[in-house]
Amino acid sequence: IATNDEIDLPEVRHTNVFLERVPSQRLPQSESNDYQTGNRDANIKRIYLTELAYQRTIKYVMHCDADDLLSNRIVEIVRKENHPVGYAIRKGYVLDSMTGKHLPCPSPEVNVGGFDQYCGTSLILTLSEDLRREFNWPFELIRLGHHQIRSALRAAARPLMDIEHPSAIYVLNAGENIALAQSNDSVRRNYTARVIANVQTYGSALNRLQLLEFGLNPGLETT
Repeated sequence: IATNDEIDLPEVRHTNVFLERVPSQRLPQSESNDYQTGNRDANIKRIYLTELAYQRTIKYVMHCDADDLLSNRIVEIVRKENHPVGYAIRKGYVLDSMTGKHLPCPSPEVNVGGFDQYCGTSLILTLSEDLRREFNWPFELIRLGHHQIRSALRAAARPLMDIEHPSAIYVLNAGENIALAQSNDSVRRNYTARVIANVQTYGSALNRLQLLEFGLNPGLETT
């Protein structure tokens, strides 16, 4: 996890989790608008974590936004296929955490070519030394943004493998919007509980096993 903030959660104290403080000199300056600054901040953190992964001889890198949800089957899928370039999650779900609207992606309501074109939590790249020798892999691609990476790899005759199993949930209107909604609720709920409540109330795309797959325990109390 790349951060420039203090994080004190039990999950980050797990032995398989590394919390990395990004050097302050690498972070963006604040004179630009919030959107540009936020994009640069995320890009800097992606590159920084990929550099660390290379140093630690990690085989795969997948960049996940903090508010998205990932299937617990993704490691199994990647290890089974062992693709030399990487993967693209082509199917997933979209959840609006404010309205509870919950939809498969792609679908008629989410009219995109694939989940990987809509959500950044969708690409898994192999940190291959063979590819590194061909060009500045994968740093040139990371700077492109997720929606351009697939076409760049096709042009280089290095296509990604599609993952057809719905493996990620793109959570919209998270973070500050959830905090704002919670401040108006008589009952305070944490982020996960709020997502679960919305899925149970509005969503029909996920069954009980799928809720468990994404870490959304359907037995969790939300009231």
